[in-house]
Amino acid sequence: MFHSHGVNMRYLGYVERHELLKDAIEVKICLQRAVLVRCLKRIFRNALREINPLHLSTTIAHMLNCLFARSAQIAQLVGIE
Repeated sequence: MFHSHGVNMRYLGYVERHELLKDAIEVKICLQRAVLVRCLKRIFRNALREINPLHLSTTIAHMLNCLFARSAQIAQLVGIE
């Protein structure tokens, strides 16, 4: 949708913080997820370029564990528990 309307993806943060979206929780969550996924994609790509192919599987497993691990402190901050 952003590309079809000529909005560059680097402006996702500005759009997310816009005053008109303060009550649109679903849209804000969607934009925040898009920003997070783009950041993680860049981090993963850079990390995987520098890794020895022998350690590729353990590196991917470690990064996914870091991404999907849910500690009690994070859950409390976000309000999951």
